[in-house]
Amino acid sequence: MNALGLSILFSLVPITIEGVVSLLISTTIIFVSIVLSDAIIAHEMEAKEVLVMSFFTYFLTPLAQALLARYIPFIGFILVPLFVWFVLGEIFLRKDSTTNMKVAIVAFVIYQILIYSGIVSRVAGLVL
Repeated sequence: MNALGLSILFSLVPITIEGVVSLLISTTIIFVSIVLSDAIIAHEMEAKEVLVMSFFTYFLTPLAQALLARYIPFIGFILVPLFVWFVLGEIFLRKDSTTNMKVAIVAFVIYQILIYSGIVSRVAGLVL
C-alpha cells in the first residue's frame, strides 16, 4: 500500500465528534440511496445487509480511488467507485447479478447526485 493510500485510509477514520457525526450522516445517505434504488427496482433487500454495504462503500470507495488513481487517472474517478458499488452489491445483495447491477447503478447515481448537489454538506452543517 502506498503512502497516498494510507493517508486516505487514516483520513477516513474519524477521531473527533464532528468526524463521527459526518461518518454517520454519509453512511445514512448511502443507506438511503440504496433503499431508494431498492424501491425503484423492487428488490426487497434486508436492511441489515444494506447497512453493512453502506459502511463498506463509505470506506472502500475512497481507498480504491487512492490506490488506483495512478493507473486509471481520468476515467477512474467515476469507474472505480462504480466498480466498488458493483462488487459490494454482488457480495451483499444476494439476488441475481442483473438485479444487483441495476440496484448498484441506481444507488450510485443517487449517491453521486446527493454528494454533488451539496445536500450532504448541508445536512452535516445543520447537525453540527
